[in-house]
Amino acid sequence: MYLIIFRSFFLLLLIEKCKGRPNFIFIIVDDLRPALGCYGDVNSWSPNIDNLARNGFLFTQAYAQQSLCAPSRNSLLTSRRPDTLKLYDFYNYWRNTVGNFTTLPQHLKDNGYITKSIGKIFHPDYHPIEKFKLHNYYWPKNVSSVAYNPWTDIRERQDVEGLNLKFPWQKIPHYFGKKIVQSYYAALSYIDDLVGQLLKKIYTLNLENNTIIVLTSDHGWSLGQHSQWGKYSNFDVALKVPLIISLPNHRNNFDKNINSIVELVDIFPTIAELAGCPIKSCTNSKDNLCSEGISFVPLINANIKNQTIKWKQAAFSQYPRPGIEPTWHPNSDKPRLDEIKIMGYTLRTKHYRYTAWIKFKNKKAYWNKILAEELYDHRHDPNEMSNYSNDPMYKKLKTKLNTYLKNRWYNF
Repeated sequence: MYLIIFRSFFLLLLIEKCKGRPNFIFIIVDDLRPALGCYGDVNSWSPNIDNLARNGFLFTQAYAQQSLCAPSRNSLLTSRRPDTLKLYDFYNYWRNTVGNFTTLPQHLKDNGYITKSIGKIFHPDYHPIEKFKLHNYYWPKNVSSVAYNPWTDIRERQDVEGLNLKFPWQKIPHYFGKKIVQSYYAALSYIDDLVGQLLKKIYTLNLENNTIIVLTSDHGWSLGQHSQWGKYSNFDVALKVPLIISLPNHRNNFDKNINSIVELVDIFPTIAELAGCPIKSCTNSKDNLCSEGISFVPLINANIKNQTIKWKQAAFSQYPRPGIEPTWHPNSDKPRLDEIKIMGYTLRTKHYRYTAWIKFKNKKAYWNKILAEELYDHRHDPNEMSNYSNDPMYKKLKTKLNTYLKNRWYNF
């Protein structure tokens, strides 16, 4: 058995040394929102990933726990939420701060798998620029500045510096924004071609009947939505990710879309269960091997049997800020641990997203100090442009979601 992980295109390969258990190919694409044909994106050219989805289970409501690469990958590969790992940035290593937690590849290696990984590569441009449009290219008036991602890393690019944009609110010119969108879809098509080469090799080696393929991303990406570029926020566009799982013997063309909410912390226990070495749920955050997610194998089985089951009602995520207003120093997008003064906790249910920005000090959240709130109704506002947190019609719902969010985080 093998487990291979690709990230950006990153691959984790898990190979079983003994017969009977499946191999795994785990593809994690850096910064990939669900901008794929199989998710209904008409601008995307992604035939290979779309074909993988047609022959697999496509999850329509999958969410990251933080929209930043390293914290999200740490969370995914340990099945621990960012508040457990106590790391929200690029600058520290969780094994040195909170514990020697067992990772997904480590767990499978301990249970008879050979693990291999392949890391990042560069993405070239592609796609004619004329077909792209920029949507919702402005910041909503009734949303606090603390929610804003001033895209500081993009501003450091030489071509963007040449635009001489006034920090933090001046927008990228329309023509330049379209070029960014074009480049993003070019990178996506290049990744899709690599996925196609990989899938072809699997079939050439006759491994398709004993190989489980998982494709996802570490977080989403804003392409001008809310006048933002990049990740670094708690909006749906930054947290929602594609998730596709292709299983041997279940690659028929029946409807395999799964609309239940799942989280990236659920992937570790899911793969572990499929590999025949399940892990327990965490009752103590200090346990080296446990999960703060839930295996979604029951969702897959229910889909195969055309059944419905009781399932989680929300996904939980978070993002740190050094202050209310966007700043370069400290960096609002990437504050260091000792610079974090505010934590934005957010939950996503089927119909709503609720976010509370609260005081945060010394790695501790102060829920009695709410500095700003957001409430979006996805039934009428899928792009999260209207904040209903101060609307009297939503007062009762907001109180309920606030309690749910606060209690859920306390539980972890």
